[in-house]
Amino acid sequence: MTRPYRGIWHDGVFYTVQALNRLLPAQFGHDLFFRYGSQDQFTFFSPVYAWVINLIGLDWAALVLTVAGATLWLLALFRLSGLLIEHVYRIRLGMLLLVLAWNAHYGAYSVFGFGEAFITPRIYAEACVLLALAAYLKEEYHLSLVWLAIALVLHPLMALPGIAALVWLEVRSRWSMGPVRLLMGLAMAVTVAVWFAGWMGISVRFDPDWYTQVRLRSPFLFPDLWQAKDISIWLLDISLLWVAVKNLTGLGKRLAEGALAMTVLGLWTAWVGASLVESQLITAAQFWRFQWLGHVVGLLLAIPAAVALWKGTVWGRALAIGMGCVLFMDSDYAGYVLFAFVLITELGKFVNADFRPSRLMLGLLALIPLQAIVWWGLRLKPELVIGSGYGMQPMAVLLLCKPVVVMLVWAIIWGMSNKLRWATYFPAIAGLAYLMLGAWFWDMRHPSDFYATPSRLEAIEPVRELISPQATVYWEGSVQEAWFWLQRANYVSSSQAAGNVFSRGNALETGRRITRLKALGFQDNSLDWKRMDAPDKRNETSAAQLHGICGDASLDFAILRHPANEPALLEINDSGMGHRYSIYNCGYLRTSLKMTGLGVDKNE
Repeated sequence: MTRPYRGIWHDGVFYTVQALNRLLPAQFGHDLFFRYGSQDQFTFFSPVYAWVINLIGLDWAALVLTVAGATLWLLALFRLSGLLIEHVYRIRLGMLLLVLAWNAHYGAYSVFGFGEAFITPRIYAEACVLLALAAYLKEEYHLSLVWLAIALVLHPLMALPGIAALVWLEVRSRWSMGPVRLLMGLAMAVTVAVWFAGWMGISVRFDPDWYTQVRLRSPFLFPDLWQAKDISIWLLDISLLWVAVKNLTGLGKRLAEGALAMTVLGLWTAWVGASLVESQLITAAQFWRFQWLGHVVGLLLAIPAAVALWKGTVWGRALAIGMGCVLFMDSDYAGYVLFAFVLITELGKFVNADFRPSRLMLGLLALIPLQAIVWWGLRLKPELVIGSGYGMQPMAVLLLCKPVVVMLVWAIIWGMSNKLRWATYFPAIAGLAYLMLGAWFWDMRHPSDFYATPSRLEAIEPVRELISPQATVYWEGSVQEAWFWLQRANYVSSSQAAGNVFSRGNALETGRRITRLKALGFQDNSLDWKRMDAPDKRNETSAAQLHGICGDASLDFAILRHPANEPALLEINDSGMGHRYSIYNCGYLRTSLKMTGLGVDKNE
């Protein structure tokens, strides 16, 4: 329910087209996304995905592999939680529910999240890292290395925090240096290494044009461009991990310490390398992604840490109440609130560890949960309205998967299991109910998300017969339709610039083509991350616009949503998107332009 399936979307688009390129290289090899190299060379996932597509078809392959990845991820989380809490099933249940119900996004601009419900190798790599950590904590070191190796061949960037965390745990187990001193030393070493590599020319630096394009298209890669709510998520994670390190013992403490070190060191490395030194290598490595591990581990250990706090001093109880309220709030700025709670309680313990509050202070403290509930209630209605429109889920379902409701269900289970013998079955009943609701409402695909239904295949077949497999088309406003429905290379879109951090050629050529579209007034006219979803305000396409876009010799056909004042080769109805498209032969139009002396742009 918290991660509904919407078909091939988000980054699943890129991994799907990479798999199709394996099957149909003649059709996709010259696409702008692949022309200057792609991320496909860094993962073994694409050949597997391509094999499954060839076996059961595109739509089913994406669905089956997404379900398989989610199942593996849940099993890995269950395995890791079992090592941390072996016998108290109620706490373990609360740990799992909190991780699944809380906002999964980390990093900036809500681009990435753990346990994503779309087809990428990230969810598999995350599961392998969690299993590697579980194996290491159980002293199954060889098995831990196997899981890390699998994660590395699936998605190196997601595997790196797991490798770094295990190295940290191993060093800490063999070296007596304190964690704070070790972390500061590593941060200084990273800073010196990054500056030295840039100074010696070992690490490639962006040139001004390339750097501008990457920052415009992907601001989430640069910590100096992060928003306040993005920093809030990071502060929430380090606050939860800090509390776990200070109040837990054994495996939980060790795991929290490793995740905390990686979360801090990852963002520091990204800030120094990407924002200050402008290193292409550090920017592409995206060390800030280390935060995914801290996000999962921090939420996983939040309840055991709160229980340990409650058994301690008054300051511990105050912090436990604060943690509960912050997690109930589920606000974009909850991290700042929790960070303030941690600072205040740590300062209070330092000043007077044996402090005993007055009744007035206890009363004021009791108002904090009330304020959190009011805050949650005020923002609940607009969230449900927006969410129900986007996800097509009933409001009751959206309400049931809110963190505050999930945790209240868990609290009721906890309370009832202490009083009624038969209530021990409550966790199984509640889990089964959520599982059934999740299965029923999980598939939220729109008709446009199906590319292989009989009606859509029948509609696109004449276009496939008309347009050569080696042709490049400009499908206005939807690169997915060009890639997955028509199965042809696309001229340009902001999505095809997703890999511009890895390739200067991609960045500059994408910028040239987007600039051309902007000058002509077409929809796909911006690489600015904040303006990519701007609505199309055109009602028609002029002859000058059509001639302008077809003037680029690298474009063979234009498929436009708004017809031009020129005879179209073919018109089709897209029942999935609810649009009608007109198809124009750019080669023919360029011949006409030459005959009239208007000229043709030969840039490619």
